[in-house]
Amino acid sequence: MKSIERLIEYCNSQNWDYEVVIVEGGSTDATINVIHDLISKDNRIKLISNKERLGKGRAIKRGVFTAEKKYIGYMDADLSADPSELNRLLLFIDQFDIVIGSRILRGELPQ
Repeated sequence: MKSIERLIEYCNSQNWDYEVVIVEGGSTDATINVIHDLISKDNRIKLISNKERLGKGRAIKRGVFTAEKKYIGYMDADLSADPSELNRLLLFIDQFDIVIGSRILRGELPQ
């Protein structure tokens, strides 16, 4: 998956200690096979696979409760936001309990 490869490439470029948790729910295509291939190349990738569809909220919740690092970031698999946007959120991570990005308010955020 190009999006996961892009995320890993970016995290590596930042020298972050990270993990990628992928929550998959009832896919009927080759998604699981592709993810297993990625896992075989990088042990920082974790897969949570569910036989039934969880819905987006429950899928995110399962991913959050599986994550083991100090900070948790969430991104859609289609990379509607580039992983480099995480740096803009990290500017505020020590000031707040949660930091949320927005494409709508993009002009309002510090560069």
